[in-house]
Amino acid sequence: MEVGKLDEKNSFDPTPRLKSSPVPIFFVSFNWVDDNCIHCGEKYTSTIIRYQKYCKKCLSCYLNNITDNNIYLDVYLFTKDLECNEHKISRTKIPRNIQECCRNCLTILCFKQIPEHFSISSDLSVYHNQTQNMIESEKYCKLCGKLLLLNQGLREPMLCILCSNCYLISSGCIESTLTKKLISIIYLPWWDATIICYCCKILVFTSNCQKYCENCFIFFIGCRYCLTTNLIFGITNQSQCKKCKRVSTIILDSKKIISINSGNSVLDDFLISIRSYQSEMAKFTDVIKNIDKYFVPSLIRDTFESRYFSPRILMKYIPYSQFKNVKKIAEGGFSIVYQATLLDDIKCNNYLDVMERKDIFILKRFKNSQYAKEYFLRELESNHYSYTDYGDYDYPMVIKTCGFTKDPRLNGLDSYILVMEYASGGDLHKYLQKNFTKIKWKKKLSILSRIINGLRGIHITNFIHRDLHSGNILVDLSADHYRNYRNCKIGDLGLSRPANDTLLDNEIYGVIPYIAPEIFKGSAFSKESDIYSLGMIMWELTT
Repeated sequence: MEVGKLDEKNSFDPTPRLKSSPVPIFFVSFNWVDDNCIHCGEKYTSTIIRYQKYCKKCLSCYLNNITDNNIYLDVYLFTKDLECNEHKISRTKIPRNIQECCRNCLTILCFKQIPEHFSISSDLSVYHNQTQNMIESEKYCKLCGKLLLLNQGLREPMLCILCSNCYLISSGCIESTLTKKLISIIYLPWWDATIICYCCKILVFTSNCQKYCENCFIFFIGCRYCLTTNLIFGITNQSQCKKCKRVSTIILDSKKIISINSGNSVLDDFLISIRSYQSEMAKFTDVIKNIDKYFVPSLIRDTFESRYFSPRILMKYIPYSQFKNVKKIAEGGFSIVYQATLLDDIKCNNYLDVMERKDIFILKRFKNSQYAKEYFLRELESNHYSYTDYGDYDYPMVIKTCGFTKDPRLNGLDSYILVMEYASGGDLHKYLQKNFTKIKWKKKLSILSRIINGLRGIHITNFIHRDLHSGNILVDLSADHYRNYRNCKIGDLGLSRPANDTLLDNEIYGVIPYIAPEIFKGSAFSKESDIYSLGMIMWELTT
């Protein structure tokens, strides 16, 4: 199946064999966990197959408002009674359109336009014959008649399949109202009632057909006339259904975007860029192109989540007013380090976010604007790629930079402050000085294993640390008690650079015993010089 590229000159109908409904479809929810209809308040009824919820009262009102025989819904249904007195349809006749039935006689097996969240309902055995008939009829597209399946046993029988001729996935671009740059859209030919963002966390619902992720700012905008969904990867103010051309104003409280709107254009561009999914979009498009006769919406969604849009721990801007008990704890050659407590009301609900599990954080401020200009953005970038593109989210081996804040009392670049994960045990050098004789070999090997994995993660993302020593290995005493060893993480990525950076200077940084000998002879820092530094840490830990 080809993915349609949309622009002003190219109109596209995602469901060409279905008509746009003349009245809005309120009898299904945009949130599959809702128990009561958000339109009238009545309790939802579940379909026989795939556990899709719908409101019988709103469905009845909808049927009363439809006076023609156009096909607006792709639905499997049948009549309960032997004969419906109102419509005179016998049970042996399966109605072609939902308009032919009434609330009294109508039973819905499933909606084809709503992907399943459960395979079957508990009432399946009661409607065994109807279910088997539906499964058998799925061999052919009920809209165009195309043969979809040669062998019914080749797939899970309860999964919804959609014909690639009648359901078309398309993509396009729209201008972001925040950056004035183009952002991506995927136009899904189904009603996506998910509550989970494809990339990270639970969605925030802003209306009965709009929701978004507060972490990565992916928006789901549904059309209640066509039961389609626009997936928008960024912030904009409008969304247009590609079938009926109706335009929806996107609902978003401006206060919600403060996490990517610090007021510094360079830093804000970085925060927005790490929420861009251009490379993932290209990979996903390639998958869609390989679709032949049919596809399964739930598997398409799983492809998004597991392969191309994997969970991300995204940095954010945090207002300085959200920190309290700020106190200086250390000072180095380039920066001053503070300890601070984060207020409860700013904590993130994302289970992947380290900010949910911590109260105390480190604030790292560079001493002057020159140092901030040289190291601030570099440390943000290196930490993001080292922490996000590689690693175990439950036990990451690199100190997390959660984002940054700005001290309103200062001006210039040195007013921007890194917000970092707090390690309660201090650095490994001091920890060894106090506890060396108490640490058994098993714990030493565990500590080394974590440091090695952390450095491996940095190198896999093609970065070089350039300043690796035991003073930059931090110990978290609060972690991994059940594993009976301390959690050591690599920190201070301010000097790290991409391995292929042609602008690397020849200035020597770091603690002399940990610097590889070739550096003093004029060689550039490299992954190999990082390994030398690791060897010195191994020597320090084991002798």
